[in-house]
Order: sequence, then structure tokens, then C-alpha cells
Amino acid sequence: MLCPTGTQGNNPKYDLAPHVINTSWGGSSDGETWYQSTVDAWQKAGIIPVVANGNASPICATVASLGDYKNVIGVGAIITTEKLASFSSRGPSPDKRIKPDVSTPGQDVQSAWKHRQLGLQHHLRYLHGPAHVTGAVALYLASHKGVTFNDVLNALTSTVDTATLTPNGANCGGVSDSKFSNNNYGYGRINVAKAAGVSPSPSVHADQCSHDWRTNDSCSAACGNCANCYYPGGNRCLTGYTKSDCTYYSSSYGTIWCGN
Repeated sequence: MLCPTGTQGNNPKYDLAPHVINTSWGGSSDGETWYQSTVDAWQKAGIIPVVANGNASPICATVASLGDYKNVIGVGAIITTEKLASFSSRGPSPDKRIKPDVSTPGQDVQSAWKHRQLGLQHHLRYLHGPAHVTGAVALYLASHKGVTFNDVLNALTSTVDTATLTPNGANCGGVSDSKFSNNNYGYGRINVAKAAGVSPSPSVHADQCSHDWRTNDSCSAACGNCANCYYPGGNRCLTGYTKSDCTYYSSSYGTIWCGN
């Protein structure tokens, strides 16, 4: 990462090192330091490490190394109801620091996927939080040249949203999750626009029924204007799902096939 090379390990080019690295590497939750020298080297090179807090369990003090390091941005996972995902690991770190640092949507996320005809896949159970934060960091770095890790961390943690996050009564590390920062959500859910200092126009969701691939039943109330696989729990149209995918998840998530 510090000095990328060709596929055969030749032609090193330090100037092609990334500005930010997103990892979900996992170690134990007891302060494993195996990665520390690597992360320290990244920081000296000006690389921002973004790391999953872990997906071990809802139990306190399960944050995994390297997510518990001081010089990484540890990320927790939020579901569509603004609650912390059941699998998202909690803090505190072994030395009693708040972890994660921030949280982002980490379950029920539609994203790029190489195995789908449309190039999209609706991920019900994958941890996407670090990817969201990595994108936010990239946007911030694009408009704030020469900033440090601490500058980036402060920008993200000082502009979070907390009002809509739902406490579950957890009291990890003696800190209630109804107060921020805490060892469940960290400082809160990141707000990219606030961190970057911009005010973008809101996106508009397209009406699936206006497209040629709609079916006779796809515009019914039960299908939520979806012409593919409809997920009622998240009010989402899973456009990347096949009929077999939709059927597979129906018993667990109540998905409904509304296509051909």
C-alpha cells in the first residue's frame, strides 16, 4: 500500500499510494497489536485508515483489532430503522476509549456487484460501514488539501447526526447509548455534506412503474411500485435480485417477487 508495484512486484511507485484505505480485517478483541506497525506507517505516509469496528456480537467490549486502534477511524453499522445492527461490535477499547468513532448504514445496502446482470446487489447482511466512511473521507480530502488524520477524524465526528438514532438501553463502558459519544454508535452517524461543508440537492427515487420492465402485478400496493424483488421491511426494491434470490430470502425477510 505504501509503495504500489506491478503485478510481479516490480516498478514501485510511492506516488501512487492511496489517500485512504478501507479494511475489514479482524483480530481478537483483547488489544491485538499485530497490525499496529502497519497502521503507524500508513499514518506517517498521510494515509487515512478506515476500519470496521467488527461484526462479532452485540456484547460490550467486542471491538476487534485493528478497529480499536487510536489512529484508525472505527466504524459501526446502522440498519434502516436507525438502530445499531445486531452484529455490530461494541466498545470500549481495551484501554477504555470510545469505539466505534462513527457509524453508517451497514446492513440492507444496495451496492455494485459483479455477479448480477444489472451490476447491483442488495446486501442484507454485509458490513458496508467502512466503505461509506471511505467515500466520505475521499470527498473531504478532495476539498481540504494537506489535512492530517486528526483533522479528518474531527471533521467527521463533529458533524454527525444523532437525533434519529435509536438507543437500545446499552450501557457499554459505563456510557449510556442515549448520550453521545458512546460505545455503540460512537459520536453518531456521519453526515458527509456537513463534513465537507456543502449543501447538495436531495436525490429523487425513480418510480419503478414508469419503466418498460414492469409487470401486471408490480404496481400493486403489496409490491410498493417495484418490478423486481420487493423488501417490505425496508421499503426497498431489490433490483439486482433474481426470482430465486427473492424466494430464498422470503422466509427470513418477507421479500416478495413482483417481476416476471
